[in-house]
Formats: sequence, structure tokens, C-alpha cells
Amino acid sequence: MRCWVRADDSDEGVAEPVVICQNGAGFPQAPMDPPPPPGWAGDPSVWHQDQAIVYASGQFNWRTANLGSLAPGEANTSLVDGQTYHMQGWTILPTSDGTRFTNDATGHGMFIGSDQNVNPF
Repeated sequence: MRCWVRADDSDEGVAEPVVICQNGAGFPQAPMDPPPPPGWAGDPSVWHQDQAIVYASGQFNWRTANLGSLAPGEANTSLVDGQTYHMQGWTILPTSDGTRFTNDATGHGMFIGSDQNVNPF
């Protein structure tokens, strides 16, 4: 899983702090997009949306997209279980059970479990 932590998401037209996490296989409880074709008997996980997005206001969305490459000057950080991180107005706590992203100003965020289930709060 790869996450993007930003102080604002003005690129997407929302000028507030945001966390976007992408799971290459899609998130299990995310909507299917696009829906599988009629009669398709393959693995349904390939159709689930692959990004979970939470804003500081608590707004939460799913989407299918690609985070792409890091922009010049953006840091690539691998997280260590049990270590607390502070980035762009967010507190991030990874554990063996999953990773919690909490906005410092509002207390809103999301928890992504080790099972890849997402719980916004």
C-alpha cells in the first residue's frame, strides 16, 4: 500500500488536508468500479476501487486512480510499526494491526487495517 499525505489537495479542487492511500489489489469493502461484466467468474477483488481518500473535514471517498510518481522534493518514507509520525498536519501511527491517520486540527481520519479494510472516523 502506498499513501500520499498532503497539507492541502488544491490539485483536486479541495483546499484542505488530505490522505490518499492506494492498494494495488483494491480495498475489499470499496465499491466495484467498473462493475464486472455479466457472467464473469473471475476474482472480484480486481474490480474494487483502489484508493481510499480522507479529508481533514472527515469527508471520505473511494476512487480508482493512480498516485503516480513522487513530485520533485516530496519525501518517500517507509513507516516503522509503533513509531508515530507527524507529516503535513497529520499524525500517522502504523502498528501490526494497521495504520491510523489522524488530522491534528480536526481529529478526523481513517484506519486501514492489516486486512486492508478501511474505517474512516
